[in-house]
Amino acid sequence: MKKPFLTPVLGFLFLSSLIFFLGLGRLSSSPLLAQSVDPDKLVLQGVQEYQTGDYQGAIADWQKALSIYKNSNNPSNIAIVSENLARTYQQIGNASTAVTYWQQAIDNNNQLGDLQKVGRNLTEQAQSYTALGQSRKSINLLCGNVSSDLDPLMTCFPNSALEIARQQKDQMGEIAALGSLGEAYRAIGQFPQSITILEKAAQISNSSYQAAISNSLGNTYIKQANRWEIQANSALLRGSSQGNTFKELADQNYQKAQESLKKSREIYRQEKNLTGQLKALLNLIQLGNQVSGTERETMIQESLQLLETLPNSPDKIYGAITLANLPDDGTNLTEPLAQCPTTRKLSQKEAENLLTLAEKNAKELQNTRVYSFALGALGHFYECNQDYQKAILYTQQAKWNADQNQENLDSLYLWEWQTGRIREAQGQIEPAIAAYQNAVTSLEQIRSEILSTERDIQFDFRDQIEPVYRQLAQLRLKEASNESRTFPQKEQEISQSLDTIDRLRLAELQNYLGNDCFLGQTQTNQKTELNKPNTAIFNSIILDQETAIILSLPNGEKKIHWIFENRTQVNSKILSFRQELIEGRLAINDYELTSAKLLYDWMIRPFEKDLQSNQINTLVFVQDGLFRTIPMSALYDGEKFLVENYAIALTPSLSLVLPESEQKFNQRALILGVTQPTVIDQQNFDKLFNVPLEVAQVQVNFTNHKLLLDEAFNRENLEKELNQSEYKVIHIATHAQFGTIPDDTFIVIGNNNKLTIKELEKVLRQFEGDSQSIELLALTACQTAEGDDRSSLGLAGVAVQAGVKSVLASLWSIPDESTLKLITNFYQNLAKNNVSKAEALRAAQIALIRAKQDDKINDQYDNPAYWAPFILIGNWN
Repeated sequence: MKKPFLTPVLGFLFLSSLIFFLGLGRLSSSPLLAQSVDPDKLVLQGVQEYQTGDYQGAIADWQKALSIYKNSNNPSNIAIVSENLARTYQQIGNASTAVTYWQQAIDNNNQLGDLQKVGRNLTEQAQSYTALGQSRKSINLLCGNVSSDLDPLMTCFPNSALEIARQQKDQMGEIAALGSLGEAYRAIGQFPQSITILEKAAQISNSSYQAAISNSLGNTYIKQANRWEIQANSALLRGSSQGNTFKELADQNYQKAQESLKKSREIYRQEKNLTGQLKALLNLIQLGNQVSGTERETMIQESLQLLETLPNSPDKIYGAITLANLPDDGTNLTEPLAQCPTTRKLSQKEAENLLTLAEKNAKELQNTRVYSFALGALGHFYECNQDYQKAILYTQQAKWNADQNQENLDSLYLWEWQTGRIREAQGQIEPAIAAYQNAVTSLEQIRSEILSTERDIQFDFRDQIEPVYRQLAQLRLKEASNESRTFPQKEQEISQSLDTIDRLRLAELQNYLGNDCFLGQTQTNQKTELNKPNTAIFNSIILDQETAIILSLPNGEKKIHWIFENRTQVNSKILSFRQELIEGRLAINDYELTSAKLLYDWMIRPFEKDLQSNQINTLVFVQDGLFRTIPMSALYDGEKFLVENYAIALTPSLSLVLPESEQKFNQRALILGVTQPTVIDQQNFDKLFNVPLEVAQVQVNFTNHKLLLDEAFNRENLEKELNQSEYKVIHIATHAQFGTIPDDTFIVIGNNNKLTIKELEKVLRQFEGDSQSIELLALTACQTAEGDDRSSLGLAGVAVQAGVKSVLASLWSIPDESTLKLITNFYQNLAKNNVSKAEALRAAQIALIRAKQDDKINDQYDNPAYWAPFILIGNWN
């Protein structure tokens, strides 16, 4: 995948923002009382300091002047100085303070009745919010609408920046507001809206911002191309012909990106704007293989020449860091300040000189954020060259500068992470663990911003965020295996490792869903659940060179077993197991159990005695990676399948397990189904012949029910039902697809329509009743993409998004005849007293395993291909 160098929150924003900057304000003359200090002189002195790069000096003088103007109640000069202070604080990376001064400017310009300035101030305040990662607030100021359904160009609120600019016929203000709005929509991942808005800005005759708008358009096309590539890969994993269509769309968007960025560069050349040229060039360079090698080489040389002529600025410093970290093979590192290129495009000496100069220039800017990145980049260079003494020296300075401003948490975690890697390489394990823990703590503080508000970085999660958690967990687990550690120390390290991985899983799920609606549920349910007798928890943690399987027993005791095979080997065995199960349907009598035995030996056999001595009857798996795509029920000990000995459930995180019910929930059910063949997004979904029989059986088990079938199963009827009645069970007998991203995760409904995971969440949560009163959501014809561990997050996401306690679903599509048998048995078992959901599913699966002993069940249903795909997610009681 081709990606820009770094993202808005996690690095250097070379995706040019459309800063509407009118220059430093000039004061109006005003009668003032005789004062020992002349505020007008202070303002002019501040202007001179600003122009020479002495930002702190300018701030000090302007704040003194502002205080005097406030005492004399001079709103005009208050507004002007507030604007200057806001822009300067923005310049030095303190966007939150900039927001405050923009508000002062807005209030005073409102008092003066200068609506044009109010509109322009709102635009710049919105840009400050975008810099803080609060793009939705930015959109609200610019237009007042955050919606994928409405046209923001037609529905802006009266007091928004864009509407004020239109009312005042302020063409410059309108272009700036549109450009900023397009940037904000891109930041929240709504790329089509961003493109529409930016294209509208480009159509306005005033050309002052055409280069910046073209640059912004180019960056949005890159993001949209990235999205199409991800969807293409997801479709290909599912075996869908859509993959080729999505790939073509990705290529078209990359081409449009290149055209827009070249247009931007040309306009900047005509305007002799060197900084703009550098931005456009760097974005073109980072299109990677989308530009020819010769052209890329020429652009790199041109960028280096521009760096030599540019005056000192953040753009110059970030540009130097970008060029120093370019790999030689034409690709781009997702996180250049955490990954080492195999070989750099520049020679080692050239890169070192460039970074050293960047550090020197950054020091002069008095911008702690820029200086922090320059220092950290130099430290990373020495880390990659294994000069750990210099690496740690510069990294510590980078940490100190990042720590000067609360807004730098997104960079602080980088330097804590870097410290951890360096200390680990030096063999200093305890300091390394402490540094990794600090990095995770920083990430936790900004998680909701970087994982939900800024959807720009959603798909870089594994390179930019996940490794921090995994490296911390790995070090702790290694310490737990250290023979010199006492038993309590080992137990503590394992517990802390599990806590780290649990936090990772929450972050990963939040990243997948793109919102934080479930964070309020993340209470500490772990102890309560673990104290339940006869229940054991299995955690799998896949690392680069080995995999840890951790057993947690009801008494709190924890045990660890290592699988000493690398990630590729482990994933290969997991995929083989899944494939053997799916293809097993073709075997009438025998089916392949080699992988089922191997995985049992990996995960269960090392703990058999512990499970027996603790009288365990229920196993709960908190899985990692591709382990989430396979059913544990089909593991085989040589004589029996695992489900024959234990009830089994899964959960994405123990923190998300909602409490069990106090009473049975056989009172009322909503039954939904689609029987007819359907075409969704050019993809064919076959007719489900046995759905009428399936829903009829569910009706028998829930006499108090409502049925919506085929055309009746639509959004409107679903919303109506949920608003009118409270249901404990929702049973959905239709195709459901789970893909790499939520856009590819949906349920087929009537009239060739679909209900996405986000729409399902919206429908289930909008009615006035307690959404958590839904005890069970059953999906009986699901499909997750083979080899795609993100797609399985969609299954967990359904439970989390909908706020239900348990989900019964399938990992892949199976014949609906066997589904009918299993679902019927499941609900009949569930109706019995003192039977948990996990036990009800187990009994239903065992009934199929013993099909040859029951003349009412097709003999071939004993094949695990028919019963194993069904899994229970969430509360297992």
